[in-house]
Amino acid sequence: MQSLDLKTILSLAWLAVRRYKILAVLTFFAILVPAVFVAMTKKPVYVARATVLIKENNYASSDLGNHLHTPRGLGIQFAILKSQYLASRVVDNLPKDTLRDLEEHAEYNDFQGKLINLIRTTLGRPPIVTDPQERAAMELRNARMGFHSVGRGGIIRIEGESVDPNVALSLVNAYIDAFKETSSHFALEQQADLDKSLSLQILNARSLLKKSEEDLLDYQSQMEKKNGKKKAPVDVSSYLSEETGMLTSLRARRAQLLLRETESHPDVVMVNQEIQELEKKVGTLHTMTGADGQTGVSGSAWENFLESNIKMDKGLLADLEQERSSARITADSNLENLIVIDPATRPTRPEMAKGLKIGVMGIVGGLGGAVALPFLLIFFRRPVQGESHIKNLSGLPNFANVPRVPPRHVPEKNGYRIPRVDQKADVESVWIFQKEFESMFFRMKKLFTHQNGHVILVTSAGPDEGKSTTTLNLALTMAHFGNRVIVVDGDTIRGHLSQTLKVWNSYSAEAFLPKGEVIPRPIDWTEGNIAVITIPKEGASFWSEHPEAELAKWFEVLRFQCDYLIIDSAPVLASTDLLGLAAYIDGVLVVARNSFTRERDFVRMGSILTEHHFEIIGTVLNDSKSPHIQYSYGYVPEKDGSRKKARKAG
Repeated sequence: MQSLDLKTILSLAWLAVRRYKILAVLTFFAILVPAVFVAMTKKPVYVARATVLIKENNYASSDLGNHLHTPRGLGIQFAILKSQYLASRVVDNLPKDTLRDLEEHAEYNDFQGKLINLIRTTLGRPPIVTDPQERAAMELRNARMGFHSVGRGGIIRIEGESVDPNVALSLVNAYIDAFKETSSHFALEQQADLDKSLSLQILNARSLLKKSEEDLLDYQSQMEKKNGKKKAPVDVSSYLSEETGMLTSLRARRAQLLLRETESHPDVVMVNQEIQELEKKVGTLHTMTGADGQTGVSGSAWENFLESNIKMDKGLLADLEQERSSARITADSNLENLIVIDPATRPTRPEMAKGLKIGVMGIVGGLGGAVALPFLLIFFRRPVQGESHIKNLSGLPNFANVPRVPPRHVPEKNGYRIPRVDQKADVESVWIFQKEFESMFFRMKKLFTHQNGHVILVTSAGPDEGKSTTTLNLALTMAHFGNRVIVVDGDTIRGHLSQTLKVWNSYSAEAFLPKGEVIPRPIDWTEGNIAVITIPKEGASFWSEHPEAELAKWFEVLRFQCDYLIIDSAPVLASTDLLGLAAYIDGVLVVARNSFTRERDFVRMGSILTEHHFEIIGTVLNDSKSPHIQYSYGYVPEKDGSRKKARKAG
């Protein structure tokens, strides 16, 4: 099935509004009137504005410090500005007049809280009572304050509104003061954590430096006892084993810390630092001893190794001390990270923006509701129901209301149980079924002006709507009245007309294609007035495989040999095989099934056929409960014959 496109949706919406005009008008005013009433009851408000610059907090001047405490960027600062925590801090510092204004002229409705209390009351539980301070903070966040980013440089416009201009000014200034205080508090706390972390790392670096110096002094004292023979080999196996064991212990400790802490935690950072230092030392020792498992190194190399350890530890200690000094200097700049560019002033003119906005929203919502509600009724309503419904959808005549024949009255013929007009009309439903097709044929006959070769395309929106049954019985009806009928089984998906009819005159579509000077095979009408042409269902599409000139000749050959050429096509929304044949089709007969065909599919099908320039001549409604022929009225032929036989026998 093809999806609905914008054009079909718009056509459905227009159809819905036209059909439900009164509902659309009532919906529009039902939404507009309350919105206008609320807009008119809104008092003019005064809006105070201030423009500020929020700086990004950097707690350290190097990557090491910033790894410990990530800089508080503008996004985090903006989130703090809009947080419930800051609103609560503002409420704590507001004067009583401002708090009274927040309570008496509250605009925020906590619908979620009201719903929860309604459920709790229904269940017999006491309602949740919100603290006045918390309600005031919620009023600030959701109704009174606005924060708008101006550009990308951290410039923020803070707006506060109230029916009292002094209250509006007070709200903006209170927010600025509270943000400065909160930001400074956060900066001091995080700076203290950073200073503590750096101090611990400095102590650890000093202990590493002290150990390296002691190792060098021990080696030098040993050499002095040996009369200064520094070039004698030194066994470093014990030192290497000690350092390797310490490295393993530190890695195990880091794994335990990571189970409960993050990588940026000071303890984890300190352990990582020790691991890096030991890995460098152990790596250097392995390089000195080589890969052949030797444990001895020359005295001069060992002394150089110990001196390099001291130099590395001193460098680390100097970096950490420099980082701590710069971090303490940076702390002062973080205390003032908000700069007021344009201070708030007392507003002098009230604004009607909120009431006007509600009014505009009411108009837009009314128009949307006036279209949406009828559209939803059309879109999600029941399928096609009755003849009047299908006439309203298509705007075309409905040729037949074909009744449903009970399965018990449908005999099997050619291996199929399909109601046919050529079966015995021994029950009323079958007789009405036959008469509906006869009536449809006579009504269609009036539409065609030329003598013969009328090409009729029978299609539907989707499968199982009675399209092939309609084609079969229409062809049988035409043949019954002496017309030569060619039925083209063009449904390459589920077509089975040739098997259902099983007539002697059955041909392949390829037999009538022009082949040079060879005259196409004529149809033999000696065995009946119906011939079936089957379109190949495998390989390339017959209609797209051959050029237009050949198809035009193909239709011309068939038109010349029949009175009616009926093409049973695949459903329009399931196949596009026949959409390019509009030039050869005299009329399209659209089939729908009562209480089955969806309205939107029917409209979509009509839109597609119209777009491809097909002329739709009318519709057929299958499984109808109100056929045009209402009563057999005692004229069922077989019933009359059986009565006569019964009388003679009596």
